[in-house]
Amino acid sequence: MAEIRVNATGGLKLFDADDSHYAQIIAGTITSNVDVLTLGHASADFNIPVKVLGTTPTLTIGDAGAEDTKIVFDGNAQDFYIALDDSADDLLIGLGSTVGTTPIIAIDENKLSTFSGAITVGVDDTGHDVKLFGATSGSFALWDESADSLLLTDSTPIKIGDAQDLTLYHDGSNSYITNAVGALKVATETSGIAVTIGHTTSETTVADNLTVTGTTDMTGLLSVAAGINFPDSQAASADLNTLDDYEEGEATPTITFSSSTGSIAYNQRDCRYTKIGNFVACHFRLYPSSMASSSGDILITGLPFTQINETTSRGMSSAVYYDRIDTQDNGINVSVNANESQARINAPAGADDGATAERAYANFAGNFFLHCVLLMETDS
Repeated sequence: MAEIRVNATGGLKLFDADDSHYAQIIAGTITSNVDVLTLGHASADFNIPVKVLGTTPTLTIGDAGAEDTKIVFDGNAQDFYIALDDSADDLLIGLGSTVGTTPIIAIDENKLSTFSGAITVGVDDTGHDVKLFGATSGSFALWDESADSLLLTDSTPIKIGDAQDLTLYHDGSNSYITNAVGALKVATETSGIAVTIGHTTSETTVADNLTVTGTTDMTGLLSVAAGINFPDSQAASADLNTLDDYEEGEATPTITFSSSTGSIAYNQRDCRYTKIGNFVACHFRLYPSSMASSSGDILITGLPFTQINETTSRGMSSAVYYDRIDTQDNGINVSVNANESQARINAPAGADDGATAERAYANFAGNFFLHCVLLMETDS
């Protein structure tokens, strides 16, 4: 069996079971005639520093048995242990002296480490670099203590979400924020904060559609390459300085008479209009091939909008070209009364007082021609 002996020089010798291998302590120094000294189940107390010397010194705890092994640090207020938890095959560092109780660090057989408490690297005002390598060569994350920054190499993304749907990275040329599922929202929930994109001299590009639900304030020039699309249904604004509508379209003008309208056939009748805000320009042409007997003043219905309902307002023609209309050599104009969507053809009444008279059926040949640009104002 293993023995502990005191030799003649006052030293202490520990012998193994076959009495051929020993380790001795003389003047506080341990020497041995073997690299590994197995003491079996014997135990010894040392009240002096212990050194294991040699070119390949080894200290073995345990004998491959199915049992826990440990080193206990017996403190005044708190004990700690380093142990092999045989049942879990884990190397543990923990509080107390009982293996498996209050572990702090656990390392398993797959080299996976579990930390059961907070991890602090360095102290306040004195930190250390921490580098985390990935599977790709040259890819890592570095906490650089001197720069007080977390550094990631090119194309090493930060991924967020259970399925890593949100990523943030730089590929060496450009920076990216990508989102695979749902909307990418910036300060849209309850924060209500302003968002600034770019520098005063930088250029911001929106690669696809941009939807603005609130007010857009611009201090610079707006350059549009493909046009501005207003909604099909106008969102009218009471602000006189707000352009709230733009529309282009076509209409079909129709000749009627105030009393009775006979059959009318057309060589040509069309109307194209442009609406900017509440201003409308109608460009129409009427060229009937025949008109049956009718009575009353001539009216042109089918205009795309109604003239604004103000007594002093009237839509008027800015240019008229006509043929085969009796104007008594005084010319004609085309007008739209307030709150109406039909035009009237007028000619001066003859007196030099600015009065006009509407043209009646008798003033038109059956195949007259009228080409007119009519300017109107609408309520919206």
